[in-house]
Amino acid sequence: MHMTQQVYADNINEGITVYERVVNDTYQIVNGTIDTNRLSEENYLENYSNNILSPIMLGIEEEIDKSGGIYIVFDSKYTGRTEGFWIGVDENLNKISGIPTNIAGISEDDPSVGFYYDSLRNGKAAWGEYYTNDANSNVVSYSTPLVVNGQVIGMDMLTGEIENMINDIKVYDTGYAFLLNEDFDYILHPTIPSASNLRTLENGRYNELADEIERGYGFN
Repeated sequence: MHMTQQVYADNINEGITVYERVVNDTYQIVNGTIDTNRLSEENYLENYSNNILSPIMLGIEEEIDKSGGIYIVFDSKYTGRTEGFWIGVDENLNKISGIPTNIAGISEDDPSVGFYYDSLRNGKAAWGEYYTNDANSNVVSYSTPLVVNGQVIGMDMLTGEIENMINDIKVYDTGYAFLLNEDFDYILHPTIPSASNLRTLENGRYNELADEIERGYGFN
């Protein structure tokens, strides 16, 4: 790999690692503070979100440079409405907070709630597709499901800065960078839709490249 490309890759990997660590830390905090026996109790999740999640997440957000935002969404089956807490920044970089994007009564196949249900379907921490959040910012979501007593609590962290890092990379005169997940699905690319996969793109034309990446050539 060209040295300049290696520097770019190292910087992006370092940034991604920070986001993944924060999501894992938040997971541990919620898992250790929530009373799973009271999830369906009237006002419990609302009080938990306002009195426990809010100060914790406000403190976390202060430590994350250029984060698109963080939020935790609880399954609406507990109370019949969307519960949780969200904090982000608007287009003027002013901090805003409130209830996360509504998932109650929305079809699981609706793209507007993909940030939540995709993480449940994955069953593990993963990067999703980029989209526009409640602060009207283009973001990429790293999310993990929090499973408590067989029930699922969704948790997402929005990372708009990753998109900027990828798009700002220039390789020689006409080159560009793109972002794939571990299954070679496109997360970010200037022209290729995010639903595409490197291995199947153009009838497998780039399958050999995917093999090289998988073997570790120039890939961290």
